[in-house]
Amino acid sequence: HLFNYLGAVIIVVTIAIVEMILSFETQEENSIIFNLVLIGSLV
Repeated sequence: HLFNYLGAVIIVVTIAIVEMILSFETQEENSIIFNLVLIGSLV
């Protein structure tokens, strides 16, 4: 249970960081990276 909790926290933090990057740089490449991060976190 603890591992799942830590995993969820890491995913949330990663998405939050990527969203911060997207807010500063609105390039198409960043959205692609964001999608890759989402896919990676789901796997």
